[in-house]
Amino acid sequence: MYELIKTLYPIYRSITGDGVRKSLEIINEAVGGDLELKALRSGTLVYDWAIPAEYNVRDAYIITPSGKKNL
Repeated sequence: MYELIKTLYPIYRSITGDGVRKSLEIINEAVGGDLELKALRSGTLVYDWAIPAEYNVRDAYIITPSGKKNL
């Protein structure tokens, strides 16, 4: 389990995007490959919720009040 977490931790993930797909593929492999993964288009209605637009994080940082960029 620790090795799986070490593999998954550095992957950038949001509720949608490449990181989620990559994470699910890794988890599926770890549990034997029997999961059925499905994809839905952005805007698809699921009960009372619409699938949000996809975005992928490439870079992220915080700029402090003094203007310093923290990674």
